[in-house]
Amino acid sequence: MSQKKSNPLRASIHPGAPTPENVMDFTLSSIRDPQNPAHCGQCLYGALFVLTITAPDPLPGTEAAFKLPAPLRKNTPFWNSLLAFLVMPRSDEEVERLLKKFAICKCDLRDRLVREYHAAGKAKEEDMMKRMCLELWAPKEEKKKYTTARCAVVVKIIQTLDSALTEGHVRSVAKGLTEAWPTAPTDLIPCGADELVESLLRWYRFVPDPLVFHLAAHILHTCRFLLVPSFVKYRLSAVMFDSFYDSFKQISEQLNKLPAVISITNPEGITMGVSTMVRYHTLVSTVIEYLNEVLKMPEDCIPDILVDCETKAIQLCSVIIYLANSPRMGAYALPRETWTRIQWYGYEVFRLFSAHLQSRPDTPLHPAIVDIDDHKSKSKSKSKSKSASMPRPSHQSTARAVMACIASLHAENRCSAYKCPNSIQSAGKSFARCAGCGTVPYCGRECQKAAWREERYPHKRVCPAIRSLVDAAGGPGFFWSVSEPPEVVKGFLKGKDEEPWVLCEGYIRERWQEAGIEEDNENVGYVLAWAKYVDGGRGSGTEGTKSWSPGFDDYEAFIGKLSAGGPHPRYISRV
Repeated sequence: MSQKKSNPLRASIHPGAPTPENVMDFTLSSIRDPQNPAHCGQCLYGALFVLTITAPDPLPGTEAAFKLPAPLRKNTPFWNSLLAFLVMPRSDEEVERLLKKFAICKCDLRDRLVREYHAAGKAKEEDMMKRMCLELWAPKEEKKKYTTARCAVVVKIIQTLDSALTEGHVRSVAKGLTEAWPTAPTDLIPCGADELVESLLRWYRFVPDPLVFHLAAHILHTCRFLLVPSFVKYRLSAVMFDSFYDSFKQISEQLNKLPAVISITNPEGITMGVSTMVRYHTLVSTVIEYLNEVLKMPEDCIPDILVDCETKAIQLCSVIIYLANSPRMGAYALPRETWTRIQWYGYEVFRLFSAHLQSRPDTPLHPAIVDIDDHKSKSKSKSKSKSASMPRPSHQSTARAVMACIASLHAENRCSAYKCPNSIQSAGKSFARCAGCGTVPYCGRECQKAAWREERYPHKRVCPAIRSLVDAAGGPGFFWSVSEPPEVVKGFLKGKDEEPWVLCEGYIRERWQEAGIEEDNENVGYVLAWAKYVDGGRGSGTEGTKSWSPGFDDYEAFIGKLSAGGPHPRYISRV
């Protein structure tokens, strides 16, 4: 039987190699003074690499975070200290001094472990920097800012923290029921939410690696409502979209300079060609990760996070698809699944904002995004996720809206009392639902009592309205997952990863019609009006906004160049 090849880096570490605990202790001792680390960047990079050596590195051009073994994530003091080191408040001058310290080695190389960490760092840090080739792409006068010696360890710290967050479960973390880091949402905001976002954006100015936004997205996943106001305050989404748009323009220019076939006798052309493709994929994977987390938030939160840059979000998706069609992508072409996700994210942002804003965005888009709207608006065919025997639903109807409302209320991690700011993240516990409707959550008895006798939309009126709609549809199993779903629901769910109400929409509509519940039914209108009232009490980024925000200044000229050899952009119908 053939023997598995050994990892030369792993083999170079002798039998007395440090345990993960030893490496963590070394790292913590080195960064104890956050302004004056005891070791250079290469040494610290190597230590973090040795710590995570059991996990595979992400593929070049992807941001697929490696999985850290669970025991590593149980050392919460280490992870808390590493994150605190990264996000502690610093001035621009302090960040610059820290990067200079990372670049200058004054380590004691007589120490065997220090030498081994240096060897590991030297072997691997270049690979980390090749993902974005910051130094290669920088203007000549700025190349010194983005050297591997200065920047690699910062990216490695961000990647290591990001990898530890990929398995966190929102509810277990919020309730403090997990032993692995983070044990509570507050672990991720050690200096406060504002300071966290401000620090991440400051690091991005100095080390513009997309992993910064990867980490921000994963922290948002766990902290959710605790972090949204800071995302809004510092315009994190807008900063990301503006920066990525500029990068995609550079990528487009570079693609146009590349020959159709890069000769192996031109190593410089190969380097620039590969770096262009890898940079493109790195940016795309970050856009996907970020929009995925944002669009999983409750619908009243999404406008807050994307307000004033919703048009740019759609335009960015359009640009990504056009670049994906470049014949020079060759073997680096986007996988079809990735292409489709970008297409749908662009449409989802449009769909969400079009429900709040007047008219439609006055911007040309890749036809793949417009086609979804055409398909939905005209109802030309059924969604591929639905059973062939299922009745066809009407897109964006009042009935559909109330179905979505009931299902999302049950999934809510926030108190439904008017203007109560509590969430599972802030309260640290699950919320009890009203026993009558089994749907609406409250943070405690006081809020439930207040909601019951609320002047405008008392729950004593909302409760029977929701219950009547759920019962008429066939029960809770048609709206959300239950331990024993009805047989009809099992048939719709088979082999599909969708919420029950989405798959059962046509069936629910039929049952309601049989019960005499039409679009203008009093309970339907009342539940929707109440839900809108509660959302209004939480605030929304679209309040006071009646039109779409401006897109990128030169977008139409840019998209005109991108579409010269491909499908022409189209405007979304104004009807």
